[in-house]
Amino acid sequence: MKKISTIIFGLFAAATLQEATAQTLQTNTDLYLQPGSTLFVQGNMVNNAASSGLINNGTLSITGNLVNNQLVNTNSGTLVFSGSAAQVLSGTATYNANNFEVNNAAGLTLSNKLTIGGIATFTNGIVSAPTQTNSMEFTTTSGSLSGVKDASHVNGYVSKAGTGTFTFPVGNGTKYQGIAITRTGVVNIYTVNYVAGNAGAGTFTTTGSKATPLAGYNSTEYWNIESAPSSNTYTFNILWDGTNDSYASVTPNVRRVARKVGGNWLNEGGTGTGTTTAGSVTSNAISLPSSTTHQITMGWEDQVLPLSWLNVNATDTKDQKVQVQWQVSESNVTTYIVERNTGAGFIEIATVASKGNGNNSYTLADAVRSSGSIYYRIKQIDQDGTSSYSDVFDVRIASNGKLAVYPNPVIINLAIDSDKKQDAKIYNVQGQQVKVLRLVEGINNIDLGYLPSGVYFLRTADGEVTKLIKAEK
Repeated sequence: MKKISTIIFGLFAAATLQEATAQTLQTNTDLYLQPGSTLFVQGNMVNNAASSGLINNGTLSITGNLVNNQLVNTNSGTLVFSGSAAQVLSGTATYNANNFEVNNAAGLTLSNKLTIGGIATFTNGIVSAPTQTNSMEFTTTSGSLSGVKDASHVNGYVSKAGTGTFTFPVGNGTKYQGIAITRTGVVNIYTVNYVAGNAGAGTFTTTGSKATPLAGYNSTEYWNIESAPSSNTYTFNILWDGTNDSYASVTPNVRRVARKVGGNWLNEGGTGTGTTTAGSVTSNAISLPSSTTHQITMGWEDQVLPLSWLNVNATDTKDQKVQVQWQVSESNVTTYIVERNTGAGFIEIATVASKGNGNNSYTLADAVRSSGSIYYRIKQIDQDGTSSYSDVFDVRIASNGKLAVYPNPVIINLAIDSDKKQDAKIYNVQGQQVKVLRLVEGINNIDLGYLPSGVYFLRTADGEVTKLIKAEK
């Protein structure tokens, strides 16, 4: 073990202290790092310097464990945990850092409180803070974060002093699930931790900041909030990204912030924005009593279905047009897309803008040139991008005594729409008869797949002739 009495590291100086045996640096009196200097401790460090005797205005980088037994003031430097094996911060005194960085894939465990007055940089590795007593604590309003992600965040407790908005860098050790909190009032400490679990069932009451009772809450995650020792006002912003979401089918516009107090779930308001897979919701401003525990998660009110199809129909207007009509009870719909199918699949024929929330009627004139049965359906698109279809509905167009054939050109199956029972024959361009047909009233499905490609003629007993084109398979 190396024992240090007094060391001063000058401007831009860098040093490595390494003991080949114990690999422990022990400070018994003063250790001063000037601005711009770096002390790299390859191994463990024990700080027994007199109170405030460790002054870090440079960079203190440690690859092993740090045992802090004496008060360390915030100063202006940076504390870095840069090992390759799991590291621990322990000791009998709080370590007050200005800036902090974790850069260790094996992670860091806080068995002692760590306070940060400046920037916390999450380069690599999880910081475990399993108890509220030994939390990572941000001591100023200006405290900030850098690099927080799934691979590097706090699994455990994070505390915060000051007012304003702060995004807590919390998660479950695998997934970063931050929560942004805005606070006004007294600047004392409050604490947050994330739990990937169920906060428990409760009664949906009308006593939240929004009087409408919730219809449900997210049973797969929540954030514990330990309020400050004095009454303050808080606003909570929750994000969703598909992780631990038990509400994926709930439309964003009815998503709210839910708060559990005792055995009750309260609606704390907000309106979700985004899609069902990614978005956010911000609560109303809430006054929390001092030193009380609250569970915050996503909740939702009863969903108003975006659309109810009251009626859909199509009518032959006898002028080679079809009148398509639909009546709906709609909410948050943006667009309707009308699709038609004459036998070759549905195609889009028109886009109609929504008239707005409420009961509305729509009419579309569709110019058609074929006879027989024509099928329609209508697609509605909501404000959040989701969509659904009406039932398929159809109309039969009179043929005016003529055959209607489709598709033409034909590859295999030909549909012939006849207004009566009648005989017909198919001839090739040489005038040779290639098929005899007994047509019934309505749709007749004819297999022409065996015929070579080319031009053919369909002739009825009444002398009506229709040119057919047989395409290659």
